[in-house]
Amino acid sequence: MTMLKHAKGMLRYLIGKPFLDDIKLPRRWSSTSVSPFEHARVMDPAANEKINQEALDNIPKVWPAFKDVEIVESWAGTMDITPDNNPVIDRAPTLPGLILATGMSGHGFGTGPAAGQLAADIAMGTDPLVDPAPYSMSRL
Repeated sequence: MTMLKHAKGMLRYLIGKPFLDDIKLPRRWSSTSVSPFEHARVMDPAANEKINQEALDNIPKVWPAFKDVEIVESWAGTMDITPDNNPVIDRAPTLPGLILATGMSGHGFGTGPAAGQLAADIAMGTDPLVDPAPYSMSRL
């Protein structure tokens, strides 16, 4: 709730079938049962053309040079986001040998090299590039 309050005005909330389906998913499962991730191996959501058109309409208001730009192709994807919007880069607490580097909140392309370096440092037991504490799994 804290993050939703913080993001007020920055997000568009839509409670539809995907939201309701997600609420029905189990939050815990045994190591021998099928996880929700095994049911959905590929996520290929449709792009929201309404939001794309809104962006296309607004761009020339700030940057007039883009007044004649067109959308040639659009795509959508899913983002992995933690409750505090900071990634987890840490050892998996119950799976020895597994290093997590997830929850980049859509910034994985930019932060990927540093996140990969920190994950490698953790995996190898070397002095980390940065203090890993803010990215620990235990904070959640």
